[in-house]
Amino acid sequence: MKPPAVPLAIDSYGDLKALGDSASLLNLAWTIDERQCIGINLDDLIAAELKAESSEGLPFMNRYLVDDPYGEGLLSGPVRAYFANSDWSPCIVSGAGVISLLQALAALTRDTQVHVVGNTYPDFPHWIHVAGGVHTSQRGQAEMIFLERPSLMGDQLDGLGDVRKLCFSASERGAVVLVDESNANYRPPAFSAVNLTAEVDNLIVLRGMSKGYGMGGLRLGLCIASELLQGRVRKVVPPLLASSLSLRIGARILSMGDVAEPLRERIRVNRDIAKALLVGAGFGVVDASEGFPYLFLRGDPSKVLPELEARGVLGKSHMIWSSSDRSVQVMPRVSVPLSEARMEILQRALSGSARR
Repeated sequence: MKPPAVPLAIDSYGDLKALGDSASLLNLAWTIDERQCIGINLDDLIAAELKAESSEGLPFMNRYLVDDPYGEGLLSGPVRAYFANSDWSPCIVSGAGVISLLQALAALTRDTQVHVVGNTYPDFPHWIHVAGGVHTSQRGQAEMIFLERPSLMGDQLDGLGDVRKLCFSASERGAVVLVDESNANYRPPAFSAVNLTAEVDNLIVLRGMSKGYGMGGLRLGLCIASELLQGRVRKVVPPLLASSLSLRIGARILSMGDVAEPLRERIRVNRDIAKALLVGAGFGVVDASEGFPYLFLRGDPSKVLPELEARGVLGKSHMIWSSSDRSVQVMPRVSVPLSEARMEILQRALSGSARR
């Protein structure tokens, strides 16, 4: 049967008028000012790594990683440093961003009942269908359980103890728990389900460097799994997905540990300010979960977003796959401006009378 035409998250950027700010438009369709809020100067760090790569004779560019095709050798130490666990031997598979890992891991769902927890981005539910998996609303019958953590709204399974219980329960029937933690950079390392992979035997956790770090162009995703699942993961995820240079830079950043604490504080403060400005301008606001630099607006995106743009602010349509009816819903979304200069622009844009 031909799979239904389901949009992917990337499709929400297709009609954007711009990817950056302009003289007349504040682009809040996505977060573009996170990097300056990180606790280290990422630009300087990356420039130093690139300079070293050049001066050393391009050792990573010239190296074909056939002896470390999944990047585990390069990343193991930095991942241990990030999670402050020197005694741990993580099972790592690297990819070209989290999205490549999600698409590859969907192969594990063939002829398998999959339960998706809550509402998520549409990509993995779509790839489940393409791979021949079967969605089930009965978590207790599922052979795989998929969730995004932190969840976009609702804070489902937010506590690490909740994830531990879920893994133990699923393990009793041989089920796998797959956690997409693309947004977990907005929480401290102690929040991550990665901390459970040495404790349970059925857990796969995905992390990236796009959210929080603002390093989407690095195209580096990490799949960290329980040791028992390493073989299954490597059977479906192609080797050599991540470039050696991306691995070098990513390893250097991770080795610095938790550098996102200043960013998390900035998001907390600025989200409250942005919410008050939007409400004062007459827009209905729905909070994303704790830590996210996003605010959702009530109403039809085809009406709300043009009203926002008329004030000089660009938002976007955010697609959400609904686990209740297995359809894609769309909500207007704006990202929270994090720099002082961009927040001042938002204040000026929304300082007029409330919309009618």
